[in-house]
Amino acid sequence: MIISDVERLAGRGCFHSLEQLNEFFQYYFAMYNSTRVPSNRGFTPNEIQERMGGERPGSLEFGPNISRALQAGKLDAGKLRQGIFDADIPVPWKTLQRVEQKKPGRNDPCPCGSGKKYKRCCGR
Repeated sequence: MIISDVERLAGRGCFHSLEQLNEFFQYYFAMYNSTRVPSNRGFTPNEIQERMGGERPGSLEFGPNISRALQAGKLDAGKLRQGIFDADIPVPWKTLQRVEQKKPGRNDPCPCGSGKKYKRCCGR
């Protein structure tokens, strides 16, 4: 979320205090850090940080030769990017286990835990 968007929401009375704004950001970042991101090859930021042993990832820096080649147009940025994504990485990072969940039937209990039938709750 962009700061100007937050200021606009605050101007509309969505956040009545700085504490509410801080609480919102705590929930937002907790949600973001638990969301699978395609650019992270399907891993959440929390999972990547765990795999790195708690170290924070730095930015990717190229040597002066690659930087000059990119600026001069001798090296295609798209091919370089694809090469980085296709790089040989450890097997556990390449595969993600997909959890198959059976779709509940109309008369089954709702998986949200409300106790209602699926057709009367989330199945609408």
